[in-house]
Amino acid sequence: MDAVETSGASHPAADRVYATLRLKIVGGAYQPGSHLKEDVLAMEFGVSRTPVREALRHLELEGLVHLEPHRGAIVQGLTAEDVLEIFDLRAVVEGFAAGQAARRMTNEAVAMLERVVAAHERALSMGATSHVSAHSVDFHSELIKAAGNKRLTALHQLLLRIPFRLDLGYSQPAEEADLFYHREIVRAIRARDPDRAEAAMKSHVHQAKAYMVDRIGAAQMLSNPECG
Repeated sequence: MDAVETSGASHPAADRVYATLRLKIVGGAYQPGSHLKEDVLAMEFGVSRTPVREALRHLELEGLVHLEPHRGAIVQGLTAEDVLEIFDLRAVVEGFAAGQAARRMTNEAVAMLERVVAAHERALSMGATSHVSAHSVDFHSELIKAAGNKRLTALHQLLLRIPFRLDLGYSQPAEEADLFYHREIVRAIRARDPDRAEAAMKSHVHQAKAYMVDRIGAAQMLSNPECG
């Protein structure tokens, strides 16, 4: 018999189910179109349907699944339209953050950001792809924190939590473009030029958006040649 679970916004059982399901969706264990049934998941996790239902609702808010009456949840795929929406929002949020960073960042904080860019450059020159990605995330996260706006930070974290489940990767030219923009953003911040910093960040995000849209389109063409 299942343990009695208290009501509320969230509880440990729901958090555990949510975290595990999310990891499986992001990692590709559940492919787009996969059907997630409440009763099966409840048995798998050893809980009642209540925390499973709560976890699935949370995943739907992130756009990872779509809930259908009497059918459970369907894992969602990523479209070019999704990328456009996400990156357009990121351009606004991160552009504002870069401008704020140029106004607010201390010299010590700017120096730390420069060290992140230097580490990014070393990882790229060594072909350490996983480290390149980590340094890129660090760069953007530090800029958001420098804006000093808690709500902005929360919004940015939500945008970053929306995963790109297609195996798109990053080509060497795309990685080099990221590094170019990061250097330009830091130079603008070091010069205390908010407008230049904001413009550079927006250009960076829109360049990344164009790349992602192109790669998703190519991936969809490969998976469905009849659409070409």
